[in-house]
Amino acid sequence: MTAASTGGRAGKGGDTGRGTAPLIELSGYGFQYRAQSAPTPHDIDLAVHRGEKVAIVGPSGSGKSTLVNVLNGLIPHHHRGTSTGTVRVLGRDPAAVPLVETAAVVGTVLQDTGSQFVALTVGEDIAFSLENQQVDPSEMPARIARAAQLAGIEDRLTDSPQDLSGGQKRRVAIAGVLVDDVEVLSLDEPLANLDPATGRAAVELLDTLHCDHGATIVLVEHRLEDVLHRDVDRIVLMADGRIVLDAPPDQVLASGALEEHGIRPPLHVTALAYAGVPVTASQHPSRGADIALTAEQITAVQDWVAAAPVAGEAPADEEAPADGEVLARGAVRSEASGTAARTALDLDAVSCDLPVGPDRRRTVLEGISAAVRPGEMLGVLGSNGAGKSTLARVIAGFEEITGGRLRIGGVDATGWSLAEHGERVGFVPQDPGQMLSRPQVSDEIALGRAPAGSTRSRSRDASQRCSRSAGSPPSAPGRWRP
Repeated sequence: MTAASTGGRAGKGGDTGRGTAPLIELSGYGFQYRAQSAPTPHDIDLAVHRGEKVAIVGPSGSGKSTLVNVLNGLIPHHHRGTSTGTVRVLGRDPAAVPLVETAAVVGTVLQDTGSQFVALTVGEDIAFSLENQQVDPSEMPARIARAAQLAGIEDRLTDSPQDLSGGQKRRVAIAGVLVDDVEVLSLDEPLANLDPATGRAAVELLDTLHCDHGATIVLVEHRLEDVLHRDVDRIVLMADGRIVLDAPPDQVLASGALEEHGIRPPLHVTALAYAGVPVTASQHPSRGADIALTAEQITAVQDWVAAAPVAGEAPADEEAPADGEVLARGAVRSEASGTAARTALDLDAVSCDLPVGPDRRRTVLEGISAAVRPGEMLGVLGSNGAGKSTLARVIAGFEEITGGRLRIGGVDATGWSLAEHGERVGFVPQDPGQMLSRPQVSDEIALGRAPAGSTRSRSRDASQRCSRSAGSPPSAPGRWRP
């Protein structure tokens, strides 16, 4: 189903312009990177009209980010490969015009907003595009102020972008494209690494730009429930490099296609499906607060909840502590000694200060105490800037503790080198690209075995096991681009 044949609801900002030629149109489009053995995406038929807000969802590797780079002209001007079919942005082929001309029409906010910052202050960063275009300096302050106000970042113009929170960085990146009065705002996972409250604020900002200022918005995102905090006109579901469904949100949520392709629908849709009473499109399930539940659905959900096990109950085979005995969460009492047995990870009043200037430091962690026993899976939650990433980096040895004690496997990790940490703690940062240094997936996985002095055959066997566990077939490394 293509966009042209799919009904859509006009955004509150006004007419979606469906009676006119689309702003963006792809017909039979496909693209194959030089490192790939097959195109991703392929056979793409898509149209986006003026004033629409379109959400593109799909599993990792389905071609969503590539599609964004097709729309903004980075393909083929920056990313080389072979394309098929046609693509038009405001009636022109991005491949046939200079990249700067497409950028004046389609403003892009990347998933890693930090990679878009080029200046020392927020105001200077917003002005970067204007300077490149040699705009009259007398016009710049007003345009910078307007873009900053639209993005809600006008009070941070003199700050360094690197000193801002994740949500504020996203706003700076948005202001940097709004300063050009672009026709289309394209965003690649704008909610990545944002806490729920900050994510909702970002969605509300995009909705304001759409409704009050008539922006046409195309956003790629995994967090569909957060995206649906505000209305979208259509959801485009991609899988295996192609569009499998393009329809209004209510139809998509009721279709079951999201679950079929590994995309989590909003929790209320999932709960009703588990209770055996799935939603229908006519119930308008896009947002839980608006859905019109039937009496049968209410009863079914109540029965399902009543039958569920009580959260927090200890397993039947786990012995409770003796009366008056208090153990650290995650510690295991030793039967022989009555003391807490060795834990996998133990933090005792851990603190960490990080430099924020030549002569200044900031306390990011203070008095953190926790214990994790072998085999446990723990989630660390908190708002942006709470110190979650710093805590992970401390455990992995990338940051030094400035107070307290860290034990790993019952051994004091004070004074360990980064390599000694690496032998005991596996670490994946927010941006995994920072870890990759080899041209092929198999080489990258094998690199992790090298410090241990493994033979080539053992390293290859271990790499294949890791590849299968991670879902990346070692037999076809060319299709996986680090």
